[in-house]
Amino acid sequence: MLDFVLLLLLLLLLLLLNRGRWLSVGRAWMVPYHLGPSDSSVILRCLLLLLFLAGESEAPVAQAEEEAPQLMRTRSDVGVRRRGNLRTPSEQRRIRRHRFSINGHFYNHKTSVFTPAYGSVTNVRINSAMTTPQVLKLLLNKFKIENSAEEFALYIVHTSGEKQKLKATDFPLVARILQGPCEQVSRVFLMEKDQVEEITYDVAQYIKFEMPVLKSFIQKLKEEEDREVKKLRRKYSALRSMIEQRLEEISQGPAMM
Repeated sequence: MLDFVLLLLLLLLLLLLNRGRWLSVGRAWMVPYHLGPSDSSVILRCLLLLLFLAGESEAPVAQAEEEAPQLMRTRSDVGVRRRGNLRTPSEQRRIRRHRFSINGHFYNHKTSVFTPAYGSVTNVRINSAMTTPQVLKLLLNKFKIENSAEEFALYIVHTSGEKQKLKATDFPLVARILQGPCEQVSRVFLMEKDQVEEITYDVAQYIKFEMPVLKSFIQKLKEEEDREVKKLRRKYSALRSMIEQRLEEISQGPAMM
């Protein structure tokens, strides 16, 4: 907008300075126009206004240059050059150790806290000669668990609810092969020793029943127990009577002689 005003003032000044310019009055005829004293004052005012406006237009530019003495350099896309990997091998190993996820979960190396979800599946490479403690160390190392291997144990969990703890002398790979290839029948779990209790087959077959059914089982077992107790009492009462009768016969025999 300021440039447009300057341009108009400059055109007006040129018109006033052109003394030989013809002034048209309507469209019928023309007469020559000469500058007078009043025109000189108008020209002087136009020059002063031009100088003032020119100074106002240069002031923001000078102020901007004072505020930013150094212009920011821009980089062309053509000149972009990819920097090489300047990390040492030890730093690369540290980054690989810190940056990884386990089954889709990010591992925080600062707190070293990671709790796998129940039933998370993982694979380790073992052989048939490896014992339970050796397999435990491999699993803990893969999950980045810093606790001692003595706090954990391997359990074979069946679909029926039976939980069998593997001993330290057992071979987990052999035990897994003996269970068959189907994972829906039995699976090997890594669990804490203090939070898991072994469940035998006799107990596991009653786990899936509801509470009323279990109470009826208990009632029947109690009735059967009472019947067995009565049967044993009758049996030993008969034996007692026989022994007492025999003792009486023995004691009466010498007296009769």
